[in-house]
Amino acid sequence: MLILFQRVWKLLRHPGVRTSTKVIFVLSVLIYGFSPDLMPFMPFDDFLVFYLASRVFVNVASREVGIKKDNIFDFKGKKDKDVIDTDGEFVE
Repeated sequence: MLILFQRVWKLLRHPGVRTSTKVIFVLSVLIYGFSPDLMPFMPFDDFLVFYLASRVFVNVASREVGIKKDNIFDFKGKKDKDVIDTDGEFVE
C-alpha cells in the first residue's frame, strides 16, 4: 500500500504527466473526501475509493510517461549497460 502512495506522489511531481490528469485525480479525491454523503450510490468505504482512484491514476499516468508497470521508479528509462540478455539450453 505504501508503494502505491509513493508511486502516486512521484507521478504527481513528474513533469511528463499531463496537468489535466493530475487535476482530475486530485479533484476527484478531494470532492469525495469532503462530500461522501453526496454520492450515496457508492456503497464503498472511503479508503477503498481512495485506493481505487490511486490505482487508476498510476496506470493512466504511467502510460502517459511511458513507464512500464514493473519499473515505475525509473523515470528516465535507463538500462543497465552491464547486463546482456541471452538464450541458452542445458546439454547433458
